[in-house]
Order: sequence, then structure tokens, then C-alpha cells
Amino acid sequence: MRRFAFVLAMPLIAAGCATMPAPMASYVSVVDATDVPNVVPAIAGYVSQKLPAASSTVLLETPAGGWDPVTPALTTDLRSRGFAIADAAHPGTAHTISYLVSPLDGGVLVRISIDGGDQASEFLARDTAGKLEAGGPYTVREASL
Repeated sequence: MRRFAFVLAMPLIAAGCATMPAPMASYVSVVDATDVPNVVPAIAGYVSQKLPAASSTVLLETPAGGWDPVTPALTTDLRSRGFAIADAAHPGTAHTISYLVSPLDGGVLVRISIDGGDQASEFLARDTAGKLEAGGPYTVREASL
């Protein structure tokens, strides 16, 4: 009887696992260094909206390999906003920030995740001079259980 109940429960367990969002890994595609001053505030601004700077420590999940001009600038920006930056070897109770920066349709897509939960996305479009600017508000996808 136990085996029969387990076999019946397997599809429900599998369906539950399939709906859980996978943690987002940081990724930075090659971004022109002149775009970094416009990309970094999009990430740091969202983090500042969600976490209290004076009492929050964050751990930046750095992208694997490749040229990454975003992480050093993001570290500086978050520190200037009052955040403490944790060391990956000693994260403690730090909030993990992962981010994606990728070219899209002539602009740049920025996606941010805090602690693997909600994900916020913002499209930075190019103005007539070629400078990146917010193409609209953050779009937030809430994590569901």
C-alpha cells in the first residue's frame, strides 16, 4: 500500500519541482564600457528599492569567465549607497544579488534577482545620441511556491 501511495504521489512531487524557479546565475555579455555608467544604476537602483542600505550586506554573484566591466562598477555604486559587500568566502547572512546584462534589440536588457527570489527586468533603450536610458519601469516576476 505504501508503494502504491508513493507511485501516485510522484507526479505531484515532480509537478511541484517543475514550477519552482531555478536560481538565476549572473551573466554579463560583452557590454561597451561607455554603457556601464547607465547599466549599473539600473541594478543598484532596484537593489536600493528592495533592501535597506544601512543594514544590508550583499554578495554579488559574479559572472563566470569573460570580460565583465559591470561587477567592479556595481560594487563601487552599492558601497556609495551604503551597502556592505560580502566576500564570497565569508558570505554570512548577506543577500545574494545575481544579474544579467545582455544586448537586446539595439539596447540592453538588465535582469536582477535578490536571494534567488523575485526577478526584476528593465530594458535600457538607446536615445538618438546612442546613450542608454530606461525604456520603462522594472517588470517584476514574483517567485511562486
